[in-house]
Amino acid sequence: MMLGFDGFRLVKDTGSGVVTLDVPRARVEWKPKERWRVEKQNAFDPTIVLRRGRYHEDDIDCVAILWPAESNALRDFLNTDEGDALFIIYDYDNSTRHFPVAIDKLPPASDEAREFRQEIKLSFTALYDELPSLPDEYLSGIELEEGDGLFELEESNDKILLEEQ
Repeated sequence: MMLGFDGFRLVKDTGSGVVTLDVPRARVEWKPKERWRVEKQNAFDPTIVLRRGRYHEDDIDCVAILWPAESNALRDFLNTDEGDALFIIYDYDNSTRHFPVAIDKLPPASDEAREFRQEIKLSFTALYDELPSLPDEYLSGIELEEGDGLFELEESNDKILLEEQ
C-alpha cells in the first residue's frame, strides 16, 4: 500500500492510541549507515577487523513547506513523552518505506501568524537492528489532497488533518 502523495507521514504510538500527521508538501532524504556494537582489530593481522552486533543508524533529513499554523502543529506533534514511539513513513521508488525515528533537530518556532510559506528542516535518526513490521492502522486512511491554499488544523479520530479552506 502506498501513501499516494509526495511527502511523509509521522506516526506517534502513545501506547493508548495511534496519532498520525501527514505532511504532503515535503522532501525526504535517507542516508543509511551500518554500525557495529563490537569492532576491533585482529591481534595477529591488524588489517582484519572483527565485527559483531550489526545495527543501523540512519540519518533522515526532511524539508517541508509549511504555513505557520502547520509548522506549530508539527512542533506540537513532535513533542513526545518518554514512552512514545515515533515512526516516519514515505513513498520511494514504487514502495513505502518506514523507520522508527528519534528527533535530532526540531524546526524553529514560528512567532508570527502572517508569515509566508517557509521551508522547515527536520532531522531524524533511525536506530534499528531489523525494521519492525507496521500495523495497517499506520498506513490506512489517507484523507489529504495536495493543495496550495491555507490549511487549518482539525482533529478527527486521533488523526491530525490539515484541511484546505
